[in-house]
Amino acid sequence: MLPSERDVLFPLLREGAPRYLEETLDGQQWTEAELRIYDVYAHYDVQVNRFLIAFRDLELGIVIEEGWGKDYPLAMMAIPIQAASFHPLFQRGDQASGHGARVSP
Repeated sequence: MLPSERDVLFPLLREGAPRYLEETLDGQQWTEAELRIYDVYAHYDVQVNRFLIAFRDLELGIVIEEGWGKDYPLAMMAIPIQAASFHPLFQRGDQASGHGARVSP
């Protein structure tokens, strides 16, 4: 693939990714979950990388987006969080691919 072709192809694939994913669901409903990462020492990059590596290597789902946010554990007390939204590939009771294990509740 030539670099110029890559520059055109990748943005098109990235733009169409949600549609392609929805087509592969084969009648299943689209679900989205959010993970909020809190770290008193502000080592968010380490925590997010751990999550992403485990999530990708275990093939648990597809990360839709990640970014910064705030959470309010007490009234008027905002704390920073790193949030990741993802689409889990398995629902409770679904068969895990190739391993014969089930996702526990």
